[in-house]
Amino acid sequence: MKNNADLLAFLKENQVVGTILEFRETVHSVAEASAAAGLPEENFIKTIICIDEQTGKAFAFIVGGTDRLDLEKASQACGQKVRMAKAKEALEKTGYEVGGTPPVGTGIPVFVDEKVTEKNAVVGGGGSSRHLLKIAPYEIINAAGASVAELTEKHRI
Repeated sequence: MKNNADLLAFLKENQVVGTILEFRETVHSVAEASAAAGLPEENFIKTIICIDEQTGKAFAFIVGGTDRLDLEKASQACGQKVRMAKAKEALEKTGYEVGGTPPVGTGIPVFVDEKVTEKNAVVGGGGSSRHLLKIAPYEIINAAGASVAELTEKHRI
């Protein structure tokens, strides 16, 4: 299983600018991470792993911490009908546990929600449940060769 050291090695090897933050408590969810880091939930991202129903191929979808991935939009973005990966599948496909999956270094295709690109910096999974990665969205796009698309559900008013 991969961890924050593997992520740090990826960042260094690929000359990606990002900072790994370490915490004593777990930062498994956006709420926990927000409280631990003292930052609003809007500053966070989630790396959601999905699986192609037919081929088993995995994809990573990066959305804002307070947003919900729209599976129909995710399927349109990658050209495959996808479903959310089970925790075991996500670990098998990326090497990272759910809750610590970083937005880069997973070795699978990455798609970033267009709203995420509006931020100067975001905070996401840092390789383990006690680490976070602070990174600029353009660094994610460049390092992962990510595509940008509309991926989230519209908020109802």
